[in-house]
Amino acid sequence: MEQLPRKANFRKNELAVFFDVSERTITRWVDHGLLEAFKTGGCVRINRESVLKCMIKIEPKRIE
Repeated sequence: MEQLPRKANFRKNELAVFFDVSERTITRWVDHGLLEAFKTGGCVRINRESVLKCMIKIEPKRIE
């Protein structure tokens, strides 16, 4: 997996590309609490800290 870009907040489509999953999968991860999201100006954003925590949770499962 490539390195996470250095920015504070991400859009769902950016994370879908980063994790190589669909935007719907990112939405499911938010719905299930794997990622914490917030709305700003009607747009959903996910902060960097939440993404880093998610990476720790899902990477071991991808390796198996």
